[in-house]
Amino acid sequence: MLALHLLGVEGYTDTDGLNMWDLVTGAKSGIHEHVITGFNNFGSVHNLKWHYFQNVWEDDPGLGPALHDLEKDPGEETNVVEQHPRIVAEMKALLDEAFQLSPA
Repeated sequence: MLALHLLGVEGYTDTDGLNMWDLVTGAKSGIHEHVITGFNNFGSVHNLKWHYFQNVWEDDPGLGPALHDLEKDPGEETNVVEQHPRIVAEMKALLDEAFQLSPA
């Protein structure tokens, strides 16, 4: 979408994604409320404040579930999952929906 915008192409409604130009110029700090990713057995939810991840496909939790406060801990060194059960529940619900998991 960004490339189309830079080329001056208008009306590109049949494409997926959003124009990221506002991110490039600094007009916006984000274009999504959160981003969900998956790799191997793990699912992750990021927003500007939090990063949450857990194993979504197997019983072995690996390093998760883990929650990191990105404002206070940008290096993601401290797992604060026990201190924020409401945030964990919200993030887990997003993963459950995205990966079509049944509630435990």
